Amino acid sequence: MQKQAILILAHKNNLVLRTVIEQFDSQYFDIYIHFDKKSVNNQLVKEIVNYAKNSKVVVISTQKVVWGAPSVMKAELDLLELAYKSSNYKYFHLISGQDLALKTAKKIYVFFNNSEKNFFEIKAINNKHYTNRVKYRYPWTEKVGKGHNFYWIIQKLFFYVQKAFCLTSNNEFEKYNNIVYSSQWASLTNEFVKTLIAYKNILNKMYRYSLVPDEIYKSTFLYKYFQDKDYVNNNFRYDEFDGNSPRIIYSKKQAIELINSSYFFARKFDENQSKPAIEIIKKLTINI
Repeated sequence: MQKQAILILAHKNNLVLRTVIEQFDSQYFDIYIHFDKKSVNNQLVKEIVNYAKNSKVVVISTQKVVWGAPSVMKAELDLLELAYKSSNYKYFHLISGQDLALKTAKKIYVFFNNSEKNFFEIKAINNKHYTNRVKYRYPWTEKVGKGHNFYWIIQKLFFYVQKAFCLTSNNEFEKYNNIVYSSQWASLTNEFVKTLIAYKNILNKMYRYSLVPDEIYKSTFLYKYFQDKDYVNNNFRYDEFDGNSPRIIYSKKQAIELINSSYFFARKFDENQSKPAIEIIKKLTINI
């Protein structure tokens, strides 16, 4: 049996993370977690690794992750590289530490075990709003995050200066590539991950001054090297956004509706506010 890998970008060790590890703790999956370097310590790592009884759990912490910055992409690539080099997995499923599974581990495993394609959610191709994330430089993204702080103001002003004086970068890249915007979260084949990490250093250099590259780099790479035939435009992940953040899933009713849907994963769950939803999801997806 060829296992699959669950790859989690996390920043909190809480009920949600413990639950998703419990959901995938099985003969079918191994679990790899990148924990934000700002929040990690040795005791935390020991606790997380011990949550699983059947799956191998590996925790790394290579990046201080900042929303919208290249550090998110770097953490993702580090996680993909580690998992790929650790074993011969058929699929690599990228999720966040605020996600839960909506089906049993076995059902998710069987679906992807019978598949050969990459599963993305492509939202736009060569759309100006998203090509600008690569076309111009954003040198202070690691200091901005979601806040409108001093660095956000400086970066905004710098963007308008570049635009006014046509100070674009990555012109050759944009000329020979479709800039493809998609959900960050995807299920990736072994062949795709193998090819992607072979370009890891080039990708880190290419996107080092870009804005929210985690929503662009994988799907742009897909179109360049794998094309339409190798992907399904569905990542089987549920989320509903309010601005830049997913809405929290609160109730048992919504949780049951999601479990009965075609989605495999959902976000966002909160340790305190989502307890009714987490309770019913655990009941219906673990040890069935």
